[in-house]
Amino acid sequence: MGGGLLDVYEITYDGLDKPIELYINMYDYNDPKIPVGFTRKKE
Repeated sequence: MGGGLLDVYEITYDGLDKPIELYINMYDYNDPKIPVGFTRKKE
């Protein structure tokens, strides 16, 4: 993997002390992973 673009998403919700910044590179593909402290949506 080399250089590329990095997208930043700000995560907020009621009761969160400060926003979480989540940096995602959607331009280089690897197996998807869930960031530490997050869970996937149950269907």
